[in-house]
Parts: sequence; C-alpha cells; structure tokens
Amino acid sequence: AWNDMFERLKQYKQQYDDCLVSQYYNKDRKLGRWVRRQREMMKSKEIRHDRQLRLQSLDFKWSVREHNEEDAWNDMFERLKQYKQQYDDCLVSQYYNKDRKLGRWVRRQREMMKSKEIRHDRQLRLQSLDFKWSVREHNEEDAWNDMF
Repeated sequence: AWNDMFERLKQYKQQYDDCLVSQYYNKDRKLGRWVRRQREMMKSKEIRHDRQLRLQSLDFKWSVREHNEEDAWNDMFERLKQYKQQYDDCLVSQYYNKDRKLGRWVRRQREMMKSKEIRHDRQLRLQSLDFKWSVREHNEEDAWNDMF
C-alpha cells in the first residue's frame, strides 16, 4: 500500500513539479491524507528511514513552512542576481534604498556563514555569483588589485 501511494505521489510530482499535495486535493483525497500522514510520522520520528529517503528523493517538503521558506530564499537569490547584473557585484548595503529587504537578506547570509548556519547548497549558489562573505574581503581584494 505504501509503495502504491508513493507511485501516486511520483505521478503528482511529474504533473505539478512538487509534492505539496493538499489533504483536500479533490482529484485524490487519499493521496492528500497520505502525504499529511507522512509528515506527521516524520515529526513524531515514526517514519522508516528507507521511506524517508525515498520521499526525499522527490524533494518532499516535510512542512509547508519549509517550502515557503525555500521559495522566499530563492526569490531573494533572484533579486540578488538582478542586482549583480546591474552593478556587477553583490555588495548590497543593508541601507540600499531601492530594496532594503535585499540588503538585510545579504547581511543575514553573511551572518549565517560566519556562524556556520548556512546550508552548503546555498553557500555554493551565492559563491557562483562571486558573493563576498565580508565587506573586508572585498576591500582587501580591491587594494590588492589597485597595486597592479
């Protein structure tokens, strides 16, 4: 029965590109209830490890909040990419008038890196934009480049 529901979830993911099945999903309420149950089992640490891994292979979100947080991070990353296209760097001031939220988000990423809280995948994505983890790092690079 679990494998059958997992296959239905895979089909849902192919169609909608996520595993965020509402418990009220009209086309397949049983699937929606099953997804909710998997989250409950994860929360209470009752889910078998092999099943947890299989669900994670579909990028299964264990909470809707997790999904919303991921979307918010991705949105801010896209805004940072646009900033970089315009200014050729990622040195967004926390007081940047056009987008103060972006400035605060950039500061938070640096803080998370410093306290080793940042997820590795996010660190790599930021580094792909030549993100400077400190303004000091940027200023030292500028001084070095100015010498030559």
